[in-house]
Amino acid sequence: MKHIFTLLLILAAHHYGFAEKYYKAKITFLDGTSIDGLAELPGNPSPTPISFKPSDGSKKQSIKCDNIKNITYYFSNNKTFEYDRMNVYFFESDKKPTKIWLEVLQRGPVTLYTFSKLYPGGVFGARDSYEQLWLCYRAGEDVATRISSSYIKNKRGYFFQKISQYFRDDMELVKKTENEQYKWNDMEKIVKEYNEKIKDDK
Repeated sequence: MKHIFTLLLILAAHHYGFAEKYYKAKITFLDGTSIDGLAELPGNPSPTPISFKPSDGSKKQSIKCDNIKNITYYFSNNKTFEYDRMNVYFFESDKKPTKIWLEVLQRGPVTLYTFSKLYPGGVFGARDSYEQLWLCYRAGEDVATRISSSYIKNKRGYFFQKISQYFRDDMELVKKTENEQYKWNDMEKIVKEYNEKIKDDK
C-alpha cells in the first residue's frame, strides 16, 4: 500500500499541472522495439501523448500512446514503476472498452494491475479523494478485468462474485474468499497464490 500511496502523490502533482517533471524511463512499443531516455508520467485519459527526451537538455518529443505497449520508470533507491496500456470496461454497461494506463503490481499467468482515480475536491472545501481499483489479465484476453475497488469495499457480494468468476479454475482459492480469508484489499495475495499454483502444475 505504501508503494501505491507514493505513486498517488506523484500522480496528484501531475494532475494539477505542476512544473513538468521527467523521469528516467524505458518505452516499449507495440512492435517490440524500445527507447531509453527521460519521460513524463502517463496521464489518463490515455490519449494524452507521452512527452519524451532522449537525454537532459535535448529537445522533447511527443509519442502517441496508441504506439506504446509498456513504460517502465526508474526512480532512486532502485524503485521502479511499470505501466501497460490496456483495454478495460469501467462499468458493466459500457459497450466499448476504454484504453488506459494501468500500473503493474505482479506479472505471471495472471497479471495484476492497479488504477487510481482522482476525484478533485469541490469549491466548497471538500477534500480530494481517490478510488483504487484492482484488475487482472491473462494472455489472450481482450481486456483487463476489474475485480475489486476501494469504492465498493463493503459490497462483499460483488467482490466474491468477481473472484468466483475469474478464478473459477481454482475452487480452493474461491472458497478462501467465500470464508473471508481473503478480502477486497488482498488482491496481491490472491494473485500470488494463484500464480504459484499454476507454475507448480506445469
